[in-house]
Amino acid sequence: MSDLDINTPATERRHLRLPVAATVFIDVEGPAAPGAEPAVDVCSAQDVSRGGLRITLGRALQPDQLVQLAVRLEHQDAEAPVFLVGQVVWCRADAAAPGSFCAGIRFLDVAQTEYQRWHDLLTEEETRGAN
Repeated sequence: MSDLDINTPATERRHLRLPVAATVFIDVEGPAAPGAEPAVDVCSAQDVSRGGLRITLGRALQPDQLVQLAVRLEHQDAEAPVFLVGQVVWCRADAAAPGSFCAGIRFLDVAQTEYQRWHDLLTEEETRGAN
């Protein structure tokens, strides 16, 4: 059972979910051809955690698909978004919003990303929520 599966009981998850709103810019096409603009979708995130997040977007994604993400938490204000690489764990139609899809994204700790910065921002959010 995946840590990001929407049906995974909270007791079996490895990472605490935080009720934090986030805007996600997701590149689902990979590198653009030279001179072309990248295909980037803007979507919202739910179930934000250190290990990944659940997004709602206007297209279906394929399990195991790699995606590049720029995530901006609602409290970041003018800070630059956090740049991460993720892998699609699951994707399904969103019954609450026809034409939309929900997808679980697992973050990959790879070079050229800001995985540690993401952890630091979520630690700040946990502290903010405890006060």
